[in-house]
Amino acid sequence: MQMPENNPRKILVINGSPKRESSFTLNVTKAFVGGMELEGQCVTEYINIPDLDIRPCRGCLSCWARTAGECVIKDDQMPMLKEKIENADFVIESYPLYFFGMPGIVKIFTDRLLGMLATYNGKMADADDGAAHRLRNPKEGQRLAVISSCGFSEGSDVFEPLKAQYDLILGKNNYTMICCPQLKALIEAGSEQRVAAYMKKMENAGRMFMRQGFLDSETAAEVSKPPFLPKAYRALVEKFWQDQETGGKNN
Repeated sequence: MQMPENNPRKILVINGSPKRESSFTLNVTKAFVGGMELEGQCVTEYINIPDLDIRPCRGCLSCWARTAGECVIKDDQMPMLKEKIENADFVIESYPLYFFGMPGIVKIFTDRLLGMLATYNGKMADADDGAAHRLRNPKEGQRLAVISSCGFSEGSDVFEPLKAQYDLILGKNNYTMICCPQLKALIEAGSEQRVAAYMKKMENAGRMFMRQGFLDSETAAEVSKPPFLPKAYRALVEKFWQDQETGGKNN
């Protein structure tokens, strides 16, 4: 998809890792975004959620009634971030999965987006789509991707609670999720060739996402495939925790 030079697409990368720029998840996200940038004229902005002042949702539901679409909290940095999200053509959320869900700071950020959804009126989630709400003011052509990593051997079951949350918020087919199991082990213990090959897969996935706004099932499965067989990965994990217990470096 070639874009006119005078109309670059806006990519907003929201990094929710508490490790900020040293995040392994952000590392592969940059490869994905790099692929997007190869496909057309883009302007990319990275924002670290842990660096922002974002206060928790008060649960007042004013954004669904008295101040419909607008949060009553105005004196933190969420209004600025919400505006950037509304103006972006592509929003990429990047963060690790620690305790079977998004990091706490990402959940706080997500809660504050409630006003972007249409007011709940008792409607049950559609069985096929899964969404409990609709976007209040959807932007035509806007696409969302979530890139998350974990330290578990397999990602299929571990990521299900996270996927279920996005399904309810956005609908099953209205976002792209890339799950990256064993990522820390791949980057720290994998060969340079293996790491480079995975980064290339992420780059190619980014190119596809830019061209068509989603990943086909084959590409999604390829970038979400665990890099190590279970037995080999178990040995790597056991060695890691042995090192931690004996005072090894904490990464």
